Amino acid sequence: MGISSTIKRMNNALWASVVITVLCTLLPVATVMAQQEPANVDIPHVNKLARESYTSGYQFADEYKAFAIAPGGAWSWSAGKSSREEAVASALHGCGSYTQQQCVLFAVSDKVVFDRDAWPTLWRPYLNAQQAAKASVGINRGNRFHNLQLKRDGQTLKLSDLRGKVAVLHFWGSWCPHCLRELPSLQTLYDTLVQQKIEVQVVLVQVRESYSKSQDWLQSRELSLPGYDSGAVDEMDKSIRLADGSRLDDRKLARVFPSTFVLDGNGVVIFSHVGPVDDWMEYLSFLKDAVTHSGY
Repeated sequence: MGISSTIKRMNNALWASVVITVLCTLLPVATVMAQQEPANVDIPHVNKLARESYTSGYQFADEYKAFAIAPGGAWSWSAGKSSREEAVASALHGCGSYTQQQCVLFAVSDKVVFDRDAWPTLWRPYLNAQQAAKASVGINRGNRFHNLQLKRDGQTLKLSDLRGKVAVLHFWGSWCPHCLRELPSLQTLYDTLVQQKIEVQVVLVQVRESYSKSQDWLQSRELSLPGYDSGAVDEMDKSIRLADGSRLDDRKLARVFPSTFVLDGNGVVIFSHVGPVDDWMEYLSFLKDAVTHSGY
């Protein structure tokens, strides 16, 4: 009985020693893994996929590497390059292939180099009045936007009547699920612009439905965004009226809905976004810059 108890105590001691040894061996590994756990990073304008790619891919990638972003959410990164310069050039080129906006560096190697102060200035340079008058008509950055014929409070007006103010021109419809998801965020931006007395004209233009139907939906959701009547009467009406009396296929203005164009004080496109914007407040500082520096 004494020998059996002794052997049992020896076995218990042996197992305890094994457990302690294993724990001591694993603790440094656990510590290293904790140190490598990616931290949350605030990357403006980009979507969830971009943030996950940064924290789970880019941060663990081989040198040389760089991560680039642009206003509106375009992004790209490059890794395993032979030099810093090659990584930077590759990331900027990749980002630029997805946008007309200027791409800038968010990170190079393991260092965040993003300049938050310069970020809201990336819609620059703005065209002056003489340059704007010579610009081609179209929907691309640097174009004068098509001169639409709209109605507001029963009064017919032209889009060019808004010249002198920065305008957020938003094409939408109450039949469009993505449009409806975005509007509360746009309402928050609009309310802020009004409260801070920032001279930006928000212009909601309904497509493929009547103005009354779109306004009924806004009112039912207690949204006060300013609606402008495109003249569309139903889902079969797929054209937009122009000030010269002609019509333009709505898909030539916006290939999907919603689509948004920001026009400077001279009516020139300085930014566009296809699809819904997750957080319109991220663009407040850009709009302030456009108000201050464009339209001359």
